[in-house]
Amino acid sequence: MKPQFKHDCDSCKFLGIIYSSSSEAKEADVYFCNPVNNPLTATLVIRFSSEGSDYFSSDLTILFHLMWTSVHAEEYRVALKLLFKSKLVSNAFLGKALRSSI
Repeated sequence: MKPQFKHDCDSCKFLGIIYSSSSEAKEADVYFCNPVNNPLTATLVIRFSSEGSDYFSSDLTILFHLMWTSVHAEEYRVALKLLFKSKLVSNAFLGKALRSSI
């Protein structure tokens, strides 16, 4: 699977495409960005088009809260599942991000 939209960050790793119920785009590309290998600054990016500003992102520590409270909560939950499946990060890495969000 290839990204649908242009994304100009060389540090980001493409995870896949998700369905978005809260965007006109209907589908979105999901990326994981962690250039310094730090669970406290690792970020998920959800891109809706090739337009530079047409995305939203969150570091993992905030993402665990947004999964339940954001208008984009479903997209965040699905994107996080893609991250788990990708094996780009270990369970210990994600656990550290989760513990710091509490």
